[in-house]
Amino acid sequence: MHAYIRLSEKPIRFNPVDAEVFYDELNDNLIIFREGIFSVMTFGGDEIRLSYVNRDKHGDVSGVRCSPDMRFMSIRRSVHLMEIVDLHTLDTFLVTPKKKPCLILDCFWTRMETTDFVLATSSGLEFFKISRGEEAKAKMVKSYPISKAVWARFFAEENLLVIGGGTQANMIYLTQLTPTEVFKYPKFEVDMPNKNHVLSAKHITACRLYGVLYCLHTDVNTKFLVMYRVYKDLVARIAREIELFSTRVHVSLVDNVIVVHNLDTKVSMAYDVKVTRFPFMNPLPLAFHSSLPKPRPLSLSQGEMVINVNSSYLSPPDSPTAIELYKPDWRFMSPRTVIDTQDGYAWKVTLDLDEVAAACIEPAPLLGFLMHRSNAKRLVLSALQSMLVFNYNLSVIEAAFDLINTSYVAVVRQRDKDDKASTSKSGLFDKSFSDMTVQEQNIGLPFSHSVVDQGDIFTHVFMTVYHDGQLDEQQRLMEAMRTYIMSLHRHHIQVSPSLFELLITLFDRCNCLHQLDLCIRFNIVEDSVPVAKLLLSLDKSYPPAYTLGLDMLHRLRETQEILKVLLDRSQILAACHFVRKMRIIQCPPRPFLEAAWASNDRHLFYTVYHFFSQRNWVVRGSVDFVPKEDCDEFVRLYNENFTKTSHEFDLF
Repeated sequence: MHAYIRLSEKPIRFNPVDAEVFYDELNDNLIIFREGIFSVMTFGGDEIRLSYVNRDKHGDVSGVRCSPDMRFMSIRRSVHLMEIVDLHTLDTFLVTPKKKPCLILDCFWTRMETTDFVLATSSGLEFFKISRGEEAKAKMVKSYPISKAVWARFFAEENLLVIGGGTQANMIYLTQLTPTEVFKYPKFEVDMPNKNHVLSAKHITACRLYGVLYCLHTDVNTKFLVMYRVYKDLVARIAREIELFSTRVHVSLVDNVIVVHNLDTKVSMAYDVKVTRFPFMNPLPLAFHSSLPKPRPLSLSQGEMVINVNSSYLSPPDSPTAIELYKPDWRFMSPRTVIDTQDGYAWKVTLDLDEVAAACIEPAPLLGFLMHRSNAKRLVLSALQSMLVFNYNLSVIEAAFDLINTSYVAVVRQRDKDDKASTSKSGLFDKSFSDMTVQEQNIGLPFSHSVVDQGDIFTHVFMTVYHDGQLDEQQRLMEAMRTYIMSLHRHHIQVSPSLFELLITLFDRCNCLHQLDLCIRFNIVEDSVPVAKLLLSLDKSYPPAYTLGLDMLHRLRETQEILKVLLDRSQILAACHFVRKMRIIQCPPRPFLEAAWASNDRHLFYTVYHFFSQRNWVVRGSVDFVPKEDCDEFVRLYNENFTKTSHEFDLF
């Protein structure tokens, strides 16, 4: 079944019979209450901590959460009473609001240094610290008043408390719980067209998308998902909205993607704020992964208490294939947890990037989406290759290259900022990030995405099309490569010589070598020794390439390479002329004399010998060659073939 939104392969499985299920946002656990026993179940494994609690001692159980270190458990007994259980000693103590009269909305544990848990009440927030002595007690350390609070939610990934207050519960208070301090964002009012409607807590979702804090409002009256961007000093409503097409919807957040689940049509839609087209994929139903683990017996322990639990207690009897999707009793917990209280499952919502690539028929928006996903480099390169093979408009391909290079530059700059390194062009932009993501490099960006450098594009896109494509495809490849190189120039990225070499090879194969002069003149093809050598090798098919190659070596000041080229082509007098013109004093004479003697032209040998004799006279005041120049053989040949003459000449 094709589906790009899937439920995780390894869910939590529990027996739903007579069980009350609670989700612990901070620890990302399920807490199952059944027959007076609390079972804490994790997504990461089988670790389960138990605590016997007398259900009737202080009242019903309406909410349960655990502290980050799993030392304490908070149990909401009523709107007036919280019970705190020490899981090490099984001792309990009660907590009530300090400001009265007020109602307890909820209790949330924190990772703060000065606060262990926060009590959200109808009058505001009360912060408590537990003294961990022989007898644990909770002491209120601070409080923040909030007028007419109606509901409270905690979003653990953002460490953000959201309070809804006012007559319609649409006055939103945002409180950030950092490890060292409490930060309050500006309050704002959610637009409510129906003045008789009260905003529900489940219709508000706080999240960070690409490092930016948003507050999402599922407006069931207008059937739109309204986005509010949260700044430090203001909250602004964004004009861009998501049409929901139904009132029975839930929101999940997966890898900076907003996923809207429609319970009426039983499909899910993915939205990415970085992609212009909204949405860019067709809605598809949720799907399970191909296999789910079989139940197995578990051994549960807590301190000295050990209880063997039969696997039938924790595992539902139904097969996953028989589970109905989008059931009305499904609970969607932020950011991406789904709990099936009827069949006894809890999943994570996941994004299948391969299915995303298969479902999206337009590579351009797909590429923008994949660039902001981790571990998507393979799919990014595949999308680029498809754009070349299927002859997409060059402007679309150019936009794709610009997106990739912009992302690459941002990552490199951030890396150098983190490393406190210099940002010189030569040492910065030519480093490879092959097979790495931003997270793998520990770069301090607020979100993760794949990094694609020119080595990846050269190997997996250009070379693939070059080897597999026909002539028309290679002509398109030539245009695409020229566009890519120009994009690299715009982003001040040093271009690899291998790209120039492939481009020039394509010019040759497509009979377009006449374009070389323009490409070099306008710096599309940059000067380098490998490129110059390639140009020199093309002189038979395109004679001007020889001059272009020599000029490039001259601009690079590669005098030894120029001399080597001239000597290899038996242009010995031209090489001597170049030595005199460039005043190359430290030029070894042996290669010249060797080439002149091998030409069987005695007049040429005589001229070259006297040229370097004059060089010796100018440099050392003597016509003789020094031993390190290893010219004794040619001195002997000269003496054997020519009469000794005056050395007063003017060749150098």
